[in-house]
Amino acid sequence: MANSKAALKRVKINEVKRARNISAKSSIKT
Repeated sequence: MANSKAALKRVKINEVKRARNISAKSSIKT
């Protein structure tokens, strides 16, 4: 259970980082 929870947290963090990178790139383009 602990391992799966840590994995889910890692996935969420990666998704947030990716979303921030995409928003930053789009803001730079405009």
